[in-house]
Amino acid sequence: MRYADSLEITAATLSPTLSLLSPAAALGAAGTFAQGGRGAWSLQGQLDGSAFTPSLGSVRAELVGSAGGSAHEDGTRTGELLARARVHFMKRSWGAWAGGGGGRTWDGDVWRNMVVGDAGIWTRAGASTLVLTAAPAVVDDTIRYTDTELAARWVSPRVEVGGVVGARAGRGLPTVAGSTRAWGSVSATLWLRANLALVAGGGSYPVDFTQGYPGGRFIQAGLRMAIGRSSASSTSARLRDAGAHAGSGNGRESTAGAVTDFAAERGAGDDVTLRVRAPKARTVEVAGDFTNWVALPLARGAGGWWTVTLPISDGTHQLSVRLDGSAWVVPPGLVTIADESGVSGLLVISP
Repeated sequence: MRYADSLEITAATLSPTLSLLSPAAALGAAGTFAQGGRGAWSLQGQLDGSAFTPSLGSVRAELVGSAGGSAHEDGTRTGELLARARVHFMKRSWGAWAGGGGGRTWDGDVWRNMVVGDAGIWTRAGASTLVLTAAPAVVDDTIRYTDTELAARWVSPRVEVGGVVGARAGRGLPTVAGSTRAWGSVSATLWLRANLALVAGGGSYPVDFTQGYPGGRFIQAGLRMAIGRSSASSTSARLRDAGAHAGSGNGRESTAGAVTDFAAERGAGDDVTLRVRAPKARTVEVAGDFTNWVALPLARGAGGWWTVTLPISDGTHQLSVRLDGSAWVVPPGLVTIADESGVSGLLVISP
């Protein structure tokens, strides 16, 4: 890393992350511990949570809260507490949002009031996603600026590639080393196994005026280890394992037998309610191309039914379900699709 166009360091980092997702809420936690030379170290952490209201046609509201901070070997500390509200307009392959909020930030010496705006538009085509965002900010009525970013991401079962370019416009911005008004970065992830990947990236990032972080440039390479990853490749691998166990004669009960019925019902707008009947299950999850193969929990209902309502576009999709954290299986009534990665169920959504 090269901080403020003057200080260069090489460090080993450990960056654990945790994501808990459901159709109506999300919770994420991330941290980074960096150990440099001569005993220098840095610790950063961030906690984000959001909750969505039920859909009203193509519109949903979201409440977001975040808390973060850092500590460093030289004794400096920073912190941030923010709350925001957003309104989302979501269609099959594109959407937009707008909102704002505020909070308090600390640069290690002084607490400051902060007001933030939040707007963006996204579009998705196949495995590619583009997101354009604009984030105006006011810090203590003295620093005013707007960061605009364009992010692109392409995801396949084994490879993920992403990039960001951004620019800052404003007034009252302090002139400090490394305070570039344009930045960009690229990253790539290659999954070697279902839970192990090589990652590499590089680029630059701007000064964070709210907490006093300097701008800088970086090059990084490392390993990513995942627990509970639900990509297309890992889901297919678990489906293959389920078939092997079911036919091995080892006495293990087949999870597929515990799912007795399945249904998909079109609701308002793009909403589709998925219903899985599994009377003996303690938990039920679904993963498919419409969730980017992220496992989402279903809610228990009467008569052994479990349900979840999601925005799913018309057409054909692939999915699988999981009971009690066991192997992923194809729900009954769906055509089984087999390819070089394994099998999944074919779901057809009609207008």
